[in-house]
Amino acid sequence: MKKIGLAVLLVVCMLALLAGCTAKKTGEEEAVKVGIIIPLSGPSADSGQQMRNGYLTALKEIEDDGWILGGRKIELIFEDGKGDPATSVAALEKLVTRDNTEIILGTISSTVDVALAEPMSRYEPIFGCTGGASVSVENAFGDAKWFFHYHPWEYDNVRSLGEALIEVGGPGKIVLAHEDGIFGTSNIGMIEDILVPQGFELVKTLPFKSGSADLSSVLTQAKNIEHDYFIWIGYPADATTIATQMKEVDYSPKLTVGYTPGWPDGFGDLPEGEYMTALGMWSSSIPTPETKKFVEDYTAAVGEPPKTYWAVMAYVNLLTIAQAIDEAGSTDKEAIIAALENGSWDTPLGPLKFHQSRTSPHAGFDYQVLMQWQNGKQEVIAPKELATSEAVFPVPPWGER
Repeated sequence: MKKIGLAVLLVVCMLALLAGCTAKKTGEEEAVKVGIIIPLSGPSADSGQQMRNGYLTALKEIEDDGWILGGRKIELIFEDGKGDPATSVAALEKLVTRDNTEIILGTISSTVDVALAEPMSRYEPIFGCTGGASVSVENAFGDAKWFFHYHPWEYDNVRSLGEALIEVGGPGKIVLAHEDGIFGTSNIGMIEDILVPQGFELVKTLPFKSGSADLSSVLTQAKNIEHDYFIWIGYPADATTIATQMKEVDYSPKLTVGYTPGWPDGFGDLPEGEYMTALGMWSSSIPTPETKKFVEDYTAAVGEPPKTYWAVMAYVNLLTIAQAIDEAGSTDKEAIIAALENGSWDTPLGPLKFHQSRTSPHAGFDYQVLMQWQNGKQEVIAPKELATSEAVFPVPPWGER
């Protein structure tokens, strides 16, 4: 009796162990884990939420079609990096060491990306980086073969800005107000190196602290300098402050350009925001089939249309990674990297083909468009081949609006 009982016990244990192993194997096959680090709180929370919605829109498309690895699921693990370097590094450590993710997507801030470079180089996950335009990010990641940078680099942005301004109003004098972090300060040299040879003159640079409630002194200084273009480089939290206080100090240059990774929710409804111009990657008004489909899918999934290009950036980010996994036929890292290197896509942001930049072997998009708020709607005003409206230039004084 004892021998029979022992034998039964051994069989039960073996079956339990086998069931555990089978369950683990099945679980691994069912879901491909993708870690996402975006700011869901803090100064860039609006952009981060748009990204989250973009990722979920892409995920719904993948799940509805069931095309990745014969219907295998993707599990998105969102981490709120808050736009803060230390918080984002902690999020990365959790995703890699606790959640066992080998694919990381997202980010907006250059400062965050520079902080992520060292721990990323230790773990070497596939990193589909959506933000971080500064060359300091490019230099930090160097020629890492697992690093894929979707966003244009800052020299691409500045080149696009110069070409657009020449179309709209021609070369002229620039006053530049910039946040005092990596994002803002690194662009000063870019403007000197790229725009000045195009015929522009940088007459003054004015640093400011992003998120400040009072920027009137910066704007008053700018007002008292002879110039044509006022360019400010900052974050979404600065947009409303700048627009409203420009009116308060009666400052109205020929054109104001915001160079920022997103805009606050409802900015188009702000009367002071009328004629504000934005350097960005995308507008929902761009008349392409890819944009039309994305706007329809996003609206159906989220319940409202996308508001910034960060939504479509996230959508493209996940879809291209998923398609690379499917093309690779597995989750093997080297196979996915090869699929990303060899792939090309028609996206709402335009054609995407990873290519060599100054340092990185995997640079993605390399241009931006110039948009202007007109009657509460963001219209593309340059380049001409994508324009949805004529530019209002010069912008009328406040008293004539």
